[in-house]
Amino acid sequence: MANKVIIGDNKDVMTNGNHLDSSYKVIYLDPPYNTLTTKSYNDAEDSDLWMEQIEDRLTLCKKYLHNAGVIFISIDDSEIATIRFLCDKIFGKKNFLGTFITRQATRSNSKHINTIHEYVVCYAKDKTKVQPWKVKRLDTEDGEWMRNLMNNVRSLYDKDINSANDYLKKYIKESGLTWLRNYNLIDENGDIFFASDLSTPSNPRTVDIPEINLHLEPLDKRGWTSDKRLVELHNKGLLHYRNGRPYEKKYLYDAEDNCPSILNFYSRQGTKDLKDLGLDGLFDTPKPVELLKHLF
Repeated sequence: MANKVIIGDNKDVMTNGNHLDSSYKVIYLDPPYNTLTTKSYNDAEDSDLWMEQIEDRLTLCKKYLHNAGVIFISIDDSEIATIRFLCDKIFGKKNFLGTFITRQATRSNSKHINTIHEYVVCYAKDKTKVQPWKVKRLDTEDGEWMRNLMNNVRSLYDKDINSANDYLKKYIKESGLTWLRNYNLIDENGDIFFASDLSTPSNPRTVDIPEINLHLEPLDKRGWTSDKRLVELHNKGLLHYRNGRPYEKKYLYDAEDNCPSILNFYSRQGTKDLKDLGLDGLFDTPKPVELLKHLF
């Protein structure tokens, strides 16, 4: 799929947008924060004028946003209440997805509170059409201890299976993490997993799949997942049997969670990104490339 770059004033481009359509899945806005501090663009507008300009642009953004699309808006404390008010008005309060808090630095020049954060406000055109946002737990703050746990279990498993199982059970108990309790099994490679139920809220049925030598009697009140899925899981080596009943292996290294609302993307990284591109000093407050990649 080809990408398109359009250069120009955002309002003019969208107002005369014959080349645009309502198919954009993601829109990201980094408007002037109206803090009266920046030099590279006009950030000293009258509040009413600033509000009018932002409302015009948000209205146009909604026009070109896909029905399952989302909009991200960077802002700080100075105008976050205004942004929320405008977005509730334009997109509907029911389509508010949440707010990321982005950690910008370790120190600020604020006289009273060491303000080191900004925000990314998130709205959908239609929240019911937006899938949950998942991230691998290995990519969050849990990543370090999870890698240590998995490596330790593998090392112990190579020497003694019972020691590996005892270590895992003790770790789960002492961690106090409710979600980790499910991951109490170790496969033949020393990898941690949990056995996920393969029944569904459907009519009970018999399963007979000779190609994988699987025969299952009907359950009392629930049905089995589809034959196709059972075959796929078998072929991928993801079936675990307990008392003759198949379960799906869900590995710890694949564990997911809803994306966290706190993000560590320091503003100085954005400055470095521009410098690396030979554009040092072009903007006062450039956003880090990794922040945009994360949102997209």
